[in-house]
Amino acid sequence: EPAADELVSGRITRVAPSAELTQRLGTAATPLQQAEILGEAGIWYDTVTALAAVHSEQPVAWTTLLRSVGLDEIVDAPVLDCCDASRTSSLAE
Repeated sequence: EPAADELVSGRITRVAPSAELTQRLGTAATPLQQAEILGEAGIWYDTVTALAAVHSEQPVAWTTLLRSVGLDEIVDAPVLDCCDASRTSSLAE
């Protein structure tokens, strides 16, 4: 029943980083620090991407981000690489 399918939509707006943001990101020693800086700047796509990359090493940071935006229900969901060929081939089997 396609009419019963849930639909989610969104929009990504590309923004040029300010000189200050570029400087702050350049001084960040870790991906977690970069994610914090990006989150403070409201650049959520890159914040989530940076945190997902270090999810296994920094699970508390990932959980904190999800809970801070009301996504408690997916805190324990696995983080998957959408473009991982091995995952795609195993799903097809």
